[in-house]
Amino acid sequence: MLKSMQTPSINFRRGARKNRSLVVFTSHSGLNSLIATFHLSVSPDIFHQLYQGVFKHMVNWCKDLMDPKELDQCISSLPACYGVCHFKNGISALGQIGGKKRKDMACILLGCLIGKIPRSAILAYQSLLDFIQIAQYPTHDNTTLGYLSDALDTFHKHKDILVQLNIREHLNIPKFHSLLHYCQFITWFGTTNNYNTEMFERFHIDFAKEGWRASNKRNEAPQMVTWLLCCKKVVAFQSYLKITMDNEEDKFPHSKFQDQRHVVAKYPNKCQQSILDVMEKH
Repeated sequence: MLKSMQTPSINFRRGARKNRSLVVFTSHSGLNSLIATFHLSVSPDIFHQLYQGVFKHMVNWCKDLMDPKELDQCISSLPACYGVCHFKNGISALGQIGGKKRKDMACILLGCLIGKIPRSAILAYQSLLDFIQIAQYPTHDNTTLGYLSDALDTFHKHKDILVQLNIREHLNIPKFHSLLHYCQFITWFGTTNNYNTEMFERFHIDFAKEGWRASNKRNEAPQMVTWLLCCKKVVAFQSYLKITMDNEEDKFPHSKFQDQRHVVAKYPNKCQQSILDVMEKH
C-alpha cells in the first residue's frame, strides 16, 4: 500500500498576518491535510521524565514492596559517605522533592532494597537506575548506546514482577514508554544535555525567584529588572577586576594588586604601641 501512494505535494501557505508562521500542507486525493511531525517535539528530558517521572514511580513502589518504616530505617542506618547525601530521617516524610534530592536518593536506594524484595524486582530497579545514569553520559557512541538498550531490555524482562506482586495493574505509563525512544533521539539530536530542562529550572531560580525576593513584593517587575541589571554589572566588573589583576601581576610582581598578607602575633612582645612607632621600627 505504501508503494502505491504517490509522493505528496507540499504547499507552503502564509497567513494573512505578517507575523504568522509558515504552515505546511500536503494533498492526497484532492484533500489538504496538515503535515507536522509533532513526535520530534517531545524530546527526552532527564529531569522531568527520568527523575521526576520514572524514579518517582520507583520510590512510590518501594513503599508497597516493603514497609515504609523499614525502608526509612535502612536509609537512615547507612553510614555517612563523602559526596552522598545522608537522609537521617529517611525519605517517607519528605514533602516537595526537587531534582537534587531525587539524584541523592537514586545513589542510595538500591543498596537499601537488597535482601528485602524479590530478586527480579532488584534486577528491574537496577536496570532502570543504570538506564538513568547512562542516559546522562556527556558523550555517546555505539557501545554506550548498546549499554542503554541492554539496560532497557533487562527492565522489560523482569518488569512483570511488579504486576505479579500487585504493585501495578499494568505498566502502560507514558514516561516509561518514552524510554524506548532515547537511543533514537540521542542518535538524531546528540546527548541529552542538549535538551534537558534542568538548566532552565535553575535559571528560573536565579532570574525569577531571587529577583522577586529582592523586591518589596509590590510592582515587582521593574524592581526585578533593576536587580538583574545590577547583578549583571557586578559580575562584569568582577571579571574586569580579575583580568586587570592578572595583567598587573604578570607585569609587576610587586604590584599592589598582588595578594600581600601580613601575619600578626596573637600575643605581641610589646603592647599598646602607636602606629608611628610600628612604622618606624618595622
